[in-house]
Amino acid sequence: MNEFQYRNPTPPWVQVNQFDTYLDTSVNKYTGLYPEEMMDTVKYFQSYPSNGKTMSFKQFRPVSGSREKGFPKVLLSQSDFAKGTVRLRHPAHYVLSEDIVFDPNPNDNWMPTKAQTTGPNAPYPVAPYGGYHLGFFAAITVEGENIFLDLNGKTIRQSLVFSVQQRFYANIELASTPFIPSQGPANFGDYISSAKNCLIANGTLGASSHHGIHGNSMKNVIMQNLIIEQFEVAGIALNGGEFCLVRNVQICNMANDISVLSTYSSARFMEPVISEIVKENPEATLDFADGAKTGQQILDNLKDEMQKVLVATQQQKEVPDGIFKNKTGLYDGGGYGIVLNSRGIVVNGFKKNREGAVGNENNIVHDVCIENCETGQGEIVGISVPTDVSKPGAYGKKVQVGMAGDVFQIDVVTENQKYVGNVLSDAKLFLAKFGVGSQRGTVNITNSIINWALSREANLHQVLKDNDLYFVSGGDSMAHVMKGFIGVFISAGKNIYVGETKVKNLANQANAGVVNVEATEDTPEVRPLEVTYDGAATRGFAVTGTETVVLRNCKISKLYSHCGISHGIDFLNTNSNVRCTENVRIGNVRSCNVSDQAAAPNPQNAKAVFVGISSDTSGLI
Repeated sequence: MNEFQYRNPTPPWVQVNQFDTYLDTSVNKYTGLYPEEMMDTVKYFQSYPSNGKTMSFKQFRPVSGSREKGFPKVLLSQSDFAKGTVRLRHPAHYVLSEDIVFDPNPNDNWMPTKAQTTGPNAPYPVAPYGGYHLGFFAAITVEGENIFLDLNGKTIRQSLVFSVQQRFYANIELASTPFIPSQGPANFGDYISSAKNCLIANGTLGASSHHGIHGNSMKNVIMQNLIIEQFEVAGIALNGGEFCLVRNVQICNMANDISVLSTYSSARFMEPVISEIVKENPEATLDFADGAKTGQQILDNLKDEMQKVLVATQQQKEVPDGIFKNKTGLYDGGGYGIVLNSRGIVVNGFKKNREGAVGNENNIVHDVCIENCETGQGEIVGISVPTDVSKPGAYGKKVQVGMAGDVFQIDVVTENQKYVGNVLSDAKLFLAKFGVGSQRGTVNITNSIINWALSREANLHQVLKDNDLYFVSGGDSMAHVMKGFIGVFISAGKNIYVGETKVKNLANQANAGVVNVEATEDTPEVRPLEVTYDGAATRGFAVTGTETVVLRNCKISKLYSHCGISHGIDFLNTNSNVRCTENVRIGNVRSCNVSDQAAAPNPQNAKAVFVGISSDTSGLI
């Protein structure tokens, strides 16, 4: 995979490299396609009001007044990104004056400083005012209205070191925080301000440890004339967008040389918290049966392993063998080309319908190419939390996790039912036992598991059964439901159009999912998060829980799944008023060999599916 670099031909409505004046014929060309509100946004940016002034970002001082008076051109340079995220909160024509390599605060461990995060008026606030306590989650945030972000033919990307140090990140975030209030792996604040009536255009979004563009609740946003490459999770992910337009965008060459696993991110988030606990409670000790470990020892061991990764990355050498090393180079989880999802996280199973859905309405994608994307193994086995007696048979119970939603990886730290552990799991146990208040984050590791680990006894199965616990499969390192790789994912949408789009060269190298095991007198159950394991699947398009969707002039080819099913287009759960008969072509779709299948929850009798309709899907198919 990732053998070739592609570039789209010259767009039909824009004269390439003329970034100030558009030769945009879309008002006439797309009158029958774009809804009126979207067309108003197109017209507005065709004649974006300028006041004729040009200035640097440091010189820019927003003034109140109507947009008819015009806005200045504000130049963004490398120096503007040195201390952190560039937050676009006020109308202006922001223009990149040079390529941007985002590498903020290297002398402060690539994190916001205390001075940067303190108080409601801090540039990078933490909860309840903002979401920067887990680091700089974006190079640019678009948080206001009537903003034109002009990449000017330039590139934005993470530095190599920062891409390892900050594992949750988007080159452009279309909101003030990456999660809506009450969601996310930690508290990202009580407020969110999302982009409205904005244009992002004319350049390349390069290396990113998660997304090219990500956002929640954006409205009337146009993304056009972009190349998005070397991302690890998704090219574009829009949650709850309304009247959003993606056109003439190429999403290609997903990163395949990723040096670390998601375990490194867990360590990054946990290390300062463990350090804080050790300072507050220096006597805190994990009393293992074969010898105690002090908090300082646990902290030092964790830091030593992390330092090996940092030094290797800085020297551009291979990361040493250990719990953080990614041996395949592929992302250890699922991935997407484009996500159009209702408001909120997209980490759970496929949504059944639009009940309770907010947003993801009246969005259009056209003249898009998604190609050369490959993902790898990511399934992690965890332990359930104590049984919810009201739903004794429910799938998807919460898994025991650390402070940032990171799974306590029971299969990795156990040999012959005995806890052997590693520097990361020791740190999670220490945090679970001694962390208080906000230090704990999402940690929910139970006393029964802590005591089992400390005892070093080879009796894990009995401990689980005695405490009504079981093994949980089907999730990644954050207990996200594995959904494989999807080129275009439409989830709980309404009035969605995708046309003139190519999806090509997608592969999923994941192994088959962990097989279900029924509980016996001696062994606990292995229960998946979802009835069917989709972590090994590859889908060109997936449409689930959506009302009124049109797929037109789409070509899907060269899909491959090593241990699962490949679908050209898959309609899941309940969809209504679907049209996909107008010049939709699918070819060269390969699923796994029969010998690579496994028992449930893996799909049985794997075969290539050109159009899958395993749901209540109505309309013209």
